[in-house]
Amino acid sequence: VEETGNFAAEVPGEPAGANILHLKVPLAIWAKKLQRPLPQLRQELDEDRQILFRARDERTHPFLDDKVLTAWNGLMISSLALGGRFLQDKQLLSAAETSADFILTSMRDKDGQLLRRWRQDQAAIPAFAADYAFFARSLLDLYRAGLEPQRLQQAEVLARQLQERFLVQGKLYESEANSELPLRSRELYDGASPSASSVAVELFARLYLLTGDMHWQQQAQALIDGAAADISRYPAGYTQFLLGASLLLEPTRELVVVGTPGGAETDAMLNSVRQQFMPDTRLLLRPAEGSAEIDRLAPFLVGMEQLGGRATAYLCQDFTCQKPVNDPARLIKSLRQGQRSPGFRE
Repeated sequence: VEETGNFAAEVPGEPAGANILHLKVPLAIWAKKLQRPLPQLRQELDEDRQILFRARDERTHPFLDDKVLTAWNGLMISSLALGGRFLQDKQLLSAAETSADFILTSMRDKDGQLLRRWRQDQAAIPAFAADYAFFARSLLDLYRAGLEPQRLQQAEVLARQLQERFLVQGKLYESEANSELPLRSRELYDGASPSASSVAVELFARLYLLTGDMHWQQQAQALIDGAAADISRYPAGYTQFLLGASLLLEPTRELVVVGTPGGAETDAMLNSVRQQFMPDTRLLLRPAEGSAEIDRLAPFLVGMEQLGGRATAYLCQDFTCQKPVNDPARLIKSLRQGQRSPGFRE
């Protein structure tokens, strides 16, 4: 605390005459200087903070932005899913799952279409392209983390709605054709957040590589072709888009583990894979029994079985698979031999 104030006003850059209370050095050092017990000093400061808080609480509060946005939550869910998977943190994964389930149950209309925002127990406003793209991608990240086929199915449903409502001749518009907005805008540039078009390219390409459905390859390629002229003039402005496009332009691999979900051998196989950074590899789990759901989503998995009743891994490229293996060590060796330089997030 200083007589002239301890911070300078932005204009004209001179002391403002007021003070912001703060500690320049740790409280333990002050305790030694004042020859006071540290616990007592800490308690006194806590009491002082309560007095200051009560005084501040009498002032007019600023407005609180407490709305929930689908697109922003999609970004958060992806981050939680990735962090939970790499750090093996169940709490992060649980938070991601809870957030995704909230959007799926509380932020859709009676026809199952996404809504953009939720506030005070009310969801409203038809979702924009970014809402569909960001959230659908986050469901793919959740599938990669937990290998639950329902997440892959949910992502595919939203991707199809995104395509049908916003994609026109290789151009992804921000709003629907029947929107109340007077003009349908289209954003390609990747700024502080990636554009909806960039995330849509990644979404469609990843769906193709996970399911083998050429429909998604065609949708991704249509977006790439529609943006090629803009991107070629200034590639540095479209880095996220180029990362998504690289999934179709560079070699990728599919790794399928066949085994009992939660079984010791299956977990050992999956854990050995999860410890590797493999940005060029898509991972799927085919249950040894009850595989109908994932088989429907990814028909190329049909016929992949366990060898000798043990968890088995199939490493494929362009959906052509190598000889299956039971040994995690042999699998990791095969993965490392064929891995290209990391360039894209998993």
